[in-house]
This record gives sequence, C-alpha cells and structure tokens, in this order.
Amino acid sequence: MKYRGLTIVPIGGLANRMRVVMSVLKYADEQSVPVRIIWTSSKECKVFWGELFQPLLHNKVQIHDGSFKESVATKHNLWLPKLLRWGEYDKQIDDFNPNKQSLKELGKKYGSLYISTCYAIGEYDSTMVGKVFVPLPALQEKVAETTKKFTPHTLGVHIRRKDNKQAILHSPLSAFRQRMDAYIALYDDARIFLCTDDLSVKRHFLQLYKDRLLINEVELQRQTCSGMLDAVVDLWCLAKTTMVTGSYFSSFSDTATEIGGQPLEIIDVGDRI
Repeated sequence: MKYRGLTIVPIGGLANRMRVVMSVLKYADEQSVPVRIIWTSSKECKVFWGELFQPLLHNKVQIHDGSFKESVATKHNLWLPKLLRWGEYDKQIDDFNPNKQSLKELGKKYGSLYISTCYAIGEYDSTMVGKVFVPLPALQEKVAETTKKFTPHTLGVHIRRKDNKQAILHSPLSAFRQRMDAYIALYDDARIFLCTDDLSVKRHFLQLYKDRLLINEVELQRQTCSGMLDAVVDLWCLAKTTMVTGSYFSSFSDTATEIGGQPLEIIDVGDRI
C-alpha cells in the first residue's frame, strides 16, 4: 500500500538531521500534503529519536523510528531497502539535494514521494530548535550537572577533528588556544567548556588550562547509542555557554547556538596556515 504524501529520512550526523527535521516542519506548515519523518539508526547516528528526545509535537508531521526497510539504499546493503519499498512510492530519491531539485515540484508530480537527505530542504525558524528538540529528562539532568559549574563568562569551544579534513585544515589547535587565552585574559571568572571528538585534544587543553577547563567524560563515538546520548549532553551544554567558538565546516557549533541563541564565531585561518 502506498503512503500518500512525503516521507523523508534525515541522514548524516545529529546536527544535520536536526536541520532536516526543522526544515520539514516548516515545509509541512506551508503544504497541504501529509508528511512523515523516518528516523533511522545508522553508523553516522546510531540511535533512534525516542532514545534522545521527547515526542515531537506537531499537528501535521509524524515521526517514526525506521527499520532496515526504510533505511538508505547503498551498495553495502545491496540496495535491498529500495527493492523492499518497491511499489510503496511513486518516486524514491536517495541523497536528495534541494539545490539541484525542487521539492515542491516533485511533490506536485508524485503523490507518494520518498527522499533521504542530510540537507535542510528550506529555511526554518532557528529560534524554535530548542523547543522542537527536547532531550529526555535523564539527559537534561546530566546537562544541569555540568552547567552548574558555568560562570557568567563561560566560553564554549567545539573542536572537530577525526575525519573532518576541512575542520583540521582551517581550524588549527593553535588558533583555538589563542582565542581561549584572549578570553581568559578578559575575565577573572572565565571558564572554558570544551567538547571535541578527539581524546588527545581534550588531554592537550586540560594540561594547559587545568581547572579553568570544563569537559564531560563522554564516549567519542557516533557508532554507539551511548556515544550519541553523550553527544546530546555535550550539545546542550555548549548551548548554555556565554558564546561559542567553533570549527570550520562543522554544523555542531551552529546547532548549539540555534538552541542557545548566543553569539557564534568560527575559527577559520583560511590559507594563512
């Protein structure tokens, strides 16, 4: 049986998925077709919606945990999910890019449409992110435990490493250190809250800043449920800092300031390295 309307599967990391969801809610408010979101568990984000957030409250959009059948078809799964969905949709598009195709036009052409994407499908109200995404109470307690140590001058720092070559190139550790030093020089009560996906980076800055540096002891893995729970705690702690200094080509910092509403600066030395 075909599902009438738009079925959209957010893919990629947590921050990318959050942007997809926000843009879908805006799309649903503007369109008259049924819309549902399928949140799958994958190696980029190994967790279901209900393991992170409280229920989505929107009268035009439903969100469901996805099974193998709803997941993205790739050569690694022999494109089986797409075959299993055969006959349920008029059109299936994986890795949809809204800059190359018009979703509104596709929606008019196909009464039953399946797309997966890591892109926001349109603009959305960023001030609503913290209201749409509400972490489970246990995660909120962990956030409160960390943020009670924050002072009125707590700089949030997000340093992206691992496989993000652009972040490593444009946002070197030396530039982050200069920014942290400058911030500490301004305020007697200055603190630094650091979140990063690289353990060696944590150790490096703990050695430099000692008690001024605040961190969460987290699992630095997106491929586990516990790692994703920790990522939400880090993200919401970052959102409660006074301002955020983030990495180039990483959406985590942007999303934190969408939740918290504070200023964001991106470390980008460009070709000056």
